[in-house]
Amino acid sequence: MKRKSKFIALVLCIATVLGGISSAYAIEEQKDTGSKEIRNTSGYLTEGEVFAALAYTFDDVELSNATNNKKVYSPNGVPIKNFTAEDYSNFTDNSYGGMYLDKNGNLVLCYTEGSDMLKKVDASIKNSSSQLLNESKEVLSHNVVLKSVEYSYADLLSTCEELSRIRDQYIGFSALWVSDEDNRVVLEILPGSEGEKTKEQLSSMFDPNMLLFLEADPDDRYKAISSINGTSQISTPDGDYVSSSTPAGRMWSSSKEYYGIITCGHGHKVKDTVYKGELSKRIGKIIGLKINSSNDSAFIKLDSGHSYTGTKVDEISSDVPVKGSTITLRGYVSGSKDATVKSTNFEADINYKDGTTVSAKHMIKVNKAMQEGDSGGGAIGGVIDGGRTNCIIGINRASSSSSTLLVKGEYILDAY
Repeated sequence: MKRKSKFIALVLCIATVLGGISSAYAIEEQKDTGSKEIRNTSGYLTEGEVFAALAYTFDDVELSNATNNKKVYSPNGVPIKNFTAEDYSNFTDNSYGGMYLDKNGNLVLCYTEGSDMLKKVDASIKNSSSQLLNESKEVLSHNVVLKSVEYSYADLLSTCEELSRIRDQYIGFSALWVSDEDNRVVLEILPGSEGEKTKEQLSSMFDPNMLLFLEADPDDRYKAISSINGTSQISTPDGDYVSSSTPAGRMWSSSKEYYGIITCGHGHKVKDTVYKGELSKRIGKIIGLKINSSNDSAFIKLDSGHSYTGTKVDEISSDVPVKGSTITLRGYVSGSKDATVKSTNFEADINYKDGTTVSAKHMIKVNKAMQEGDSGGGAIGGVIDGGRTNCIIGINRASSSSSTLLVKGEYILDAY
């Protein structure tokens, strides 16, 4: 059944990138794929689809049941609940160590040294066709590389959470995240005596081999990229000025059981009337807003009968991209640009225009900067139903001179 699209699409022309991930256990590239179709998203994978593909490719019924039992979809078929990395960590008795796409496009799967799971996956890959397939027989990865690591994903996350709880006690400690590539918790430390002191103290409190210290640029701070008095796709009146921001796309609310439009939370208030452009046409009202450590979003309920239509059905998804994946950032000012996912659990302070600072975490970090007025824009991480629907895996929250931070789609979906 076809649905009328009630959504927002900022960029009118987003090209669907064709190609496949040349990611294999056997290093030599597989040239002949037979009748199997290569995915139509170049350099992009999600954690959830990798776990499901592991179950299918290696005929792991137990893993297949576990992944299927966690899946929940919107009426349009977009994932709103997924089997997560934490779920897979529990499934493997905490021997899972993470995953990433390396610079050659290989999918690297990490398990703790000597673990039964490492041996099991190794044997499964050697007995298979060396291709990772999903249930539709699409090739998600030609090259799957196994990596033995010292620390489990659960160990790294636990240490990251401990550091998160005490981060505000250390002046020289500016950001942290889990690096699957390094199998370490990375800490950005400001240069100078305070940073060196923090480094020494934390090294004495935690396993120093698990920590990787990097020197932070003190001038490269994260700022919320809202736009005040700007011309945007949507705007709300607030006193003597207009708060404008970029719409990301639509979202199915499990609690309300209807679709709404998502944008950033900062710059808006609950019960604000929302207009298209500079107060030219009313489209709805903000009925929900969340600004906290893991979220910065507003939920817009469209007026009855109103269809705010773009060129594609862009929908918020709970998919989490594999590190190293290429996604498409979008913003009202910057338009669209491709970027590489550097972290999916990044934590740092974000400075807002009103002078407040939020210690934000669980964010996706990518290696391209956005601009003022791009807040709320949706980052595209994949397509379904032949490309008619873009899956938005996060929305723009903040940017520095070199990177952008995104609110994860899963936290937005959970909030409403």
